[in-house]
Amino acid sequence: IGRLWLFFDQSMKMFDGRGGVWATICENPDAEKPQWSEPKRIWHGVTLNKPTVLSNSEWMLPISLDERGGLHDFKGCFKELDSLRGANVFVSNNQGDTWTRRGMANFPEPDWHEHMIVERE
Repeated sequence: IGRLWLFFDQSMKMFDGRGGVWATICENPDAEKPQWSEPKRIWHGVTLNKPTVLSNSEWMLPISLDERGGLHDFKGCFKELDSLRGANVFVSNNQGDTWTRRGMANFPEPDWHEHMIVERE
């Protein structure tokens, strides 16, 4: 089937206030022993939905950086990220090789962000 991407999140405990979105690629997913690339960190936060490939070939990836800033033992950690907390959108113009933060939306008293990208005609 060709190249297979796996996007995943990593955090200490439930949420450490920073988290991290990662991607790894398998060039031979149909092989008996598939080989995965070294994971690359894209940014902070979590991604709950897959990237959308637009008609102009841009890839858009929704990444949420929770506005609560950490839970339990990590409450209040990573305050330097506070201005970036919200529903972020990242874009790749080179099929996922590199990603650039394009924008963010904030919501009053958010509980969680599970945003997604849809291209309209």
